[in-house]
Amino acid sequence: MKVSPATRTASLATIGLGFTQIVGWGTTFLMPSVLGRHMEDDLGIPNEIVFSGITVMFAVGAICSPSIGRLIDHTGARTIMASGSVVYAVSLMILLA
Repeated sequence: MKVSPATRTASLATIGLGFTQIVGWGTTFLMPSVLGRHMEDDLGIPNEIVFSGITVMFAVGAICSPSIGRLIDHTGARTIMASGSVVYAVSLMILLA
């Protein structure tokens, strides 16, 4: 069975998006769960404060989601998702500094 170029391109895009989403969730949302104890030691703050950051992160995401969704509907997902990746990258660089 021959696969059309459009189907092949869509498949590659889906694989690429899936991979970047897994890496993105692992480095942003799940990182504090794994590195929380080390962050606690390095920052000198209580364990509860470190892990409350995850809760705050999800709360802010829930509050911002409707507005971001409307913006995606209006402008398209490409710019918003790329901007989100840049924000995450800068945030991770700040954490490493």
